[in-house]
Amino acid sequence: MNGFDWATIGIIVFELFLGLSVLSTNPKRAVNQSFFLLSCLTLLWVTTLQVGLHGRDSNHVEFLIRLCTVYGSFFPIAFNLIRMAIGNRDISLWGLLRRNRYFILLFLLMSGLAWSPVYLIGVLIPLKPTTFTIPEPIYGKGFLIWVAYFTLSILVVFYLYARDLYRARGGQRLELQFIFWGILSFICVSLLFEIVLPIIRGDSKSVRLGPFCVVGFQTVMAYGIVTKRMLDVGILLRRFVGYALLSAFLMTWYCALWLLTDFALGYCNMDNVIIPGLMATLGIAFAMAPSHNVMQKFVSRVIGNWNGIDPRKVLPETDALLRSVSTTQDVLGKFGQYLVRVTGADSVSVFLSDGNGRYAAYWSTLHPRPKELEASSSLALVMSQYRRPFYVDALLHAQGTVLHEAAISEIRQRQGCLAMAIPGPKERRGLVLLGEKLSGRIYDEDQQSVLQVMVNQLGVALENAALYTAIEQSKRYVETLVDQLLSGVIVVDEAERITVANREALRILRTEECLLGQPLERLPECFRKAVEQVCLSGQPLRDQSALLWEQDTHPVPIRFGCRIFSPDEVMPRGTFLIFDDLTQMKKLEEQLRRSDRLSSLGTLSASVAHEIKNPLVAIKTFVQLVPEKRGDPEFMARFSRLIDGEVSRIDSIVSQMLSFARSDAPKFGEVHIHQVLDNALLLLQHDFEKKNVRIIKKLEAPSDLVWGDRQKLEQVVLNLLFNAREAMPDGGQMLVRTGTSQPGRLEIAFEDEGKGIKQEAMGHIFDPFYTTKETGTGLGLSIAYGIIMEHNGTLELKNRDGGGATALIQLPFYMAETLAA
Repeated sequence: MNGFDWATIGIIVFELFLGLSVLSTNPKRAVNQSFFLLSCLTLLWVTTLQVGLHGRDSNHVEFLIRLCTVYGSFFPIAFNLIRMAIGNRDISLWGLLRRNRYFILLFLLMSGLAWSPVYLIGVLIPLKPTTFTIPEPIYGKGFLIWVAYFTLSILVVFYLYARDLYRARGGQRLELQFIFWGILSFICVSLLFEIVLPIIRGDSKSVRLGPFCVVGFQTVMAYGIVTKRMLDVGILLRRFVGYALLSAFLMTWYCALWLLTDFALGYCNMDNVIIPGLMATLGIAFAMAPSHNVMQKFVSRVIGNWNGIDPRKVLPETDALLRSVSTTQDVLGKFGQYLVRVTGADSVSVFLSDGNGRYAAYWSTLHPRPKELEASSSLALVMSQYRRPFYVDALLHAQGTVLHEAAISEIRQRQGCLAMAIPGPKERRGLVLLGEKLSGRIYDEDQQSVLQVMVNQLGVALENAALYTAIEQSKRYVETLVDQLLSGVIVVDEAERITVANREALRILRTEECLLGQPLERLPECFRKAVEQVCLSGQPLRDQSALLWEQDTHPVPIRFGCRIFSPDEVMPRGTFLIFDDLTQMKKLEEQLRRSDRLSSLGTLSASVAHEIKNPLVAIKTFVQLVPEKRGDPEFMARFSRLIDGEVSRIDSIVSQMLSFARSDAPKFGEVHIHQVLDNALLLLQHDFEKKNVRIIKKLEAPSDLVWGDRQKLEQVVLNLLFNAREAMPDGGQMLVRTGTSQPGRLEIAFEDEGKGIKQEAMGHIFDPFYTTKETGTGLGLSIAYGIIMEHNGTLELKNRDGGGATALIQLPFYMAETLAA
């Protein structure tokens, strides 16, 4: 046995291994079964050919040649079976054989021709066999008929492949491409070694080379049938050409460096066989990477980019497209349209989880959109386990599980062929379904990797979009909430620019101009000073009162507060100002006071009648006695004193009643409270000394200037001093002090050492005609309370811990800038 014999035996073993390998990947698939049939046919043909080449008996060799012809007659049928199995995935091998009945009939006819005398006349056995000498067949006229059959059959099969290849798409197209080029190569090799060369040379020596080439092309066909790593034929061609050019260049570069180094050593009279090889090897090592890139670019320009998706271009464009934060729908629209343009797919659908155990098609080029996908569906389960793109055409090459088959069915129902999971922070956010390419090409492994990276970028963009949407919704909710508040709200940032001003704030400030972005100077002076004070002290202001003056000089009473707010409570980020319009409240208070006056009219009438009736009864009695005792000097003296006292009493009652009932508008102006207190204490000094009441003054307020009616405030002070004096009939100590317990407000306190106020009287202390004294009308505190309320202040009576009571007045400081606001 020579080298050809061993090589042929290797081909036989490899052909058997190749057929069994293809069949084992998916034994139920007709394509794999058809290829296994082709492998068995090739195996028999090569085995018969090998035995016949070594035959020495002409009859035996003639039998083997006829048998080889029978095997060769079936090759067109085997090729057609593979074609039909690719295009009809659901038909069994026996069904395909029934569809090839006309081909099989011709095969039987040609098989009968092969055994007839007109096909083969005889065989010449070489007398001295050598490595290249083989038996020479003597063909008859029937051989030409068989050649015509074989040629026409192959041409018909070739035409059918070309037609199906034009119509096919995706994985089916790829399989047909591999088989098509394999058959084309098989035809060329068969014609060359089995027919053309024997006719030209006049011998059959070239027949021995046929099996080597045929098995090589069948290997390519087998790769196209069983591979899961889908690579386009053009990509394989480009890579083959690229590596061939790279190998040729590196070999040339190695030889050039070796010769150059050897020449240099010879020129220097140095003889060393190691240095040239070492230098050439180093040159190859340094030239490998750059030459590989150059060759790949060169081949891409010459042959073209068969891949269709250049990651160096697509990934940066995808990143730039998804970098801008937007809504989920906008992100899906941009990404989907870009995906259609890059891949050339006939459909793109993006399914996202709706949070209820379903995946809905949020964006799709299909109309109507594909139906939703349950989280418990086969496709959803497969995608939760699958870390790579789920390509239908690649999975059809192998025998898949029941789950995979169900997932493939669900993808096809939604007009897709490639599914890719959209990653999320914890679980899958959804998936992207791509339809087949309009060009009919496949999604090869390189494209799938690039597309998965793009989908991963989409997952990040969707996460950002969800956060952006949540922030926008929260922002709109807060803006709507703030705008619907019944209080004015203004926010000033660190640059003293207004960032928030709600509708109520614009109404209170009586402006229609938008304040957003305006400087702090656009606000009234009281607000500006409050913001500046809070920013300097860092302490909030609460319950501040002020008057905002309009152009027609009608003041708007307000109450406001101010504080610094900051997310981290370290660096101030802005100042929050909230204020309320007290105009309606003041009107309601005035109406309430009037209502109280009206409701008290009956009590007032009864009290006045009772108080006036007593002196009138006394006066009437003495008047009736005047005619009888006119000459009695003592009686007349008593009568004069009685009349004078009772009339004074009536006058006092009427005066207090008028003071309570009168609603004269106060005459406001600048009032210094310390002067009012000094004058009142000076006026009552003699009376206090007579009652043994000692006055202690602590007038410690930094400013005593308020905006009010001096006469009415003096009336309040005198009333409170009288009440404190009467609370200490046995004398004692009274403290009169001023201070600022709250920012922006003057505090005036009158503290006595009397018995205090009874608990049951606390709720009625300011009611008209309510009094705990034996003498008095009960109108003094009611009048004082009304005056203080007119001045936007507060009046409070409370008991001291050590005994006695305290009358506490709080009035807003006068701010001249309020008038200009």
